[in-house]
Amino acid sequence: MIAAYLNHHRRLVRTLEPDLPACGIEASAAYTPQDPRFAELLTFCREVYAALKREFPDLTVFLTF
Repeated sequence: MIAAYLNHHRRLVRTLEPDLPACGIEASAAYTPQDPRFAELLTFCREVYAALKREFPDLTVFLTF
């Protein structure tokens, strides 16, 4: 899932050239920190963010909560 999401964002960044792409919209809406799946969400967000920043270091990438 991470690879597919990253490919989607890579295509969006290259095609649309956004100034401020959000890689997670309302990322906390589906889970609370007490939910065991929350750790999976954090891993997903960390990996997506790190990969996008490596490839597009000058791009501001963020999540919304």
